[in-house]
Parts: sequence; structure tokens; C-alpha cells
Amino acid sequence: ALSRFSGVAGSMSSIPDREPLAAPPRIITSLAVHSRRVLLVIAFSFVLTAAIGLAVFWPITINEDFEAYLQCDGPYHARRATLQAAQAQARAQAAHSRRLLAMEEAEVEIDEHETDAGRRLAQEQNVVKWFIKLIYATSDGSNIFTPKNLERIRDIEQRFMGLPRYQDFCLAKSNRECELPLSVVNYFFASEDPKTGDIVPNGRGGQVLPVQAILASLGSKNTYFLDRYFGVSAQGLQAALQGNITRSVFRFAMPLRGFNGPEDRPRDQEAMFRAFIEEEMYPFLVTASSLDLKVYYYGNILQSYEVQSTVWHDARFASGSLIFIFCYLVAHLRS
Repeated sequence: ALSRFSGVAGSMSSIPDREPLAAPPRIITSLAVHSRRVLLVIAFSFVLTAAIGLAVFWPITINEDFEAYLQCDGPYHARRATLQAAQAQARAQAAHSRRLLAMEEAEVEIDEHETDAGRRLAQEQNVVKWFIKLIYATSDGSNIFTPKNLERIRDIEQRFMGLPRYQDFCLAKSNRECELPLSVVNYFFASEDPKTGDIVPNGRGGQVLPVQAILASLGSKNTYFLDRYFGVSAQGLQAALQGNITRSVFRFAMPLRGFNGPEDRPRDQEAMFRAFIEEEMYPFLVTASSLDLKVYYYGNILQSYEVQSTVWHDARFASGSLIFIFCYLVAHLRS
């Protein structure tokens, strides 16, 4: 055994000595020694760049138009897009000409002795600009046209129209009273004219009218408020009329109070309506649903606000994740 050990030792002594490894470059050594400082500098540079970018490009606009994502390339689509743009421009010019003609005719008809205040009052909120559509659906797919559900829908719409600034934006009559929304509530809660005895679909009745009779009328004459599976005809009405969905439309108009017309600072008027959505309308709509009745909503400005608020909400979560990762790296590299 001793001889074998001495043989191994002799063979190891015969291996030539290797040269020592070269020292790493100074910059690598500095990064390894001061890694925490390097990380802080990189993080600070990233935050500074982000802040400068936000300051330069603020406000950041988000294109929430779904049709923009459906566009395709190719000569046919290019010609089609050109045709649509030309048609849109022609419609805009025609609408502008009609507005100018209407304004000239209105100026001729206005009495010279009418006051400026009365002239502004007659022009306020009479041109429909924005739509908010509410869709009601039962959670389990059951019939929505029951007295209980109809009363709930009526309560939701009354509270919606009772928002503090609703009257500042609604489509108004000449007496400043808001026009009724397009809703089944107007028919199921119709009232009787005391002078003529006629049924007036104004939603001001005290109780629900016969459901089957109203549905039969709507199914054959006005199917806008019914779902596509309603399937009734004037010749053969179903024995039990029902549906699991209905909708209402609320109209909001320009010019707002303090503006001379729809063309007077339209961006400022839209900003005021957007503020109304952010502060009053949207907080109400997100809490309007219940366990049995779901309320869905969409509209031009409302949809834009919801998309942007969702994006920024997710961005805050992403920022929180980045901050957590940064703090974890700092704590880990400290060891």
C-alpha cells in the first residue's frame, strides 16, 4: 500500500505547474463590489426617464376604438378606407351646411325684441350629442318582464335621472324639462290623460299595467326593447310572452348652459360631460346591479372613460409589482 501511495505521489509531482488565472477587468470588479450602488443608479435612471416621458407626452391618449384593430392591409382595404373617409367628410360638410341654414332661418324667425337670455334658454341642450344605453338582464336567464323586475328597473332609472347634475346634460324640452329616456318603463307604467282618457307612455303611472298586453303590443309594433329571441308576430302571438333582456337609452345634448351652440368650444363641453360621468354617472352604474338583476352599460364617452380607467388601474398594479421587485433586489444584494 505504501509503495502504491508513493507511486501516485510521484506521478502527481510530475504534473507541470499551471499558470494562475488572470485577474478580471477592473470594471467587472467594481460592478461586483458596488453592485448595490449600480442597481440604485439604474433604477433612478429608469424612474427619471419615465418621469420625463410622462411630462413630455402627457396626457396619454388610449385608442379604445375596436374597429381600429379590425383593419387589414391591402389595396382593396385602402380604397375602401379612402371611400369611407370621403363619405364621412361629405356628411360632415352637409351637416354643417344644414346647421348654418337652420341658424339663418332661426335668426329670421326670432323676434327682435326677444332678450339674449331667452334666446340662450331656447337653444340649450336641444341637439343630441351623447347616448348612454343600459341593458338589463336576469342573472339566471329567467323572464325579466315581471312586476318585481319592472319595478326594479323603474327605480334604477329614476335614481339615475335623479343624479345631481343630470338635468345639466339631458336632452331638454323648451321648458328645460328633461326628455324621457327610451325605456319599457314608459309603457309598463303609462298614465292616463285626465282630459282625453288616452294612455300616455310616460312612466308616471302608479302601478304596472297588464304585462302580457303590453308585451303583445311591443312584440308586434316596437321590438327595440325586446331581445332577438322574442319571436312574436302580429298573426300569431305566443301564449306566454317573455324575455330575459331589455334595454333603455338616455340621450344627452348640447349646447350646455353658458355656450352659444354645439360648435362653441365643443372640447370644453365634452370635458364637462366627461366630468359628470367620472364623478356621478360611472360610480352609480357600477353599483346598479343586484344579485337577480344585472345592469350593463355603454356609451361613447362612458366607454372611453371605462377603458382608460381600467388601463390605468392595471398600470398601478404593474407599478406596484416593479416596486416590490426592486425592493427585493435591494434587500437580496445587501447580503
